[in-house]
Amino acid sequence: MLHEDYDLDAIPLGNNEDAPLHVFVVSAVDLAVHKLDRLVEIDENEIISLAKAGKFTSEELRQRAEEALVYAIGDEGTLRSKIDSMVKELEELEELGY
Repeated sequence: MLHEDYDLDAIPLGNNEDAPLHVFVVSAVDLAVHKLDRLVEIDENEIISLAKAGKFTSEELRQRAEEALVYAIGDEGTLRSKIDSMVKELEELEELGY
């Protein structure tokens, strides 16, 4: 699952406009949204690590994921459950002041 605007928020590596190849890295929140699709233990741990590093908040993840859900392929109920579960976990960590 990817947000439709992931490319607009991607981070360029290098800044040589004359280069024949331009490389971009997706934003942290878009990477987390993509990981929600599979959401196994390693994905959960990586999402938590990104959030703890201050790359996004639980609310930013929820908003971006719900926007991406409109374009997602698969069972919406399953995806929504994964979003809710991960956001709840991040909210609990935020309450603890991670």
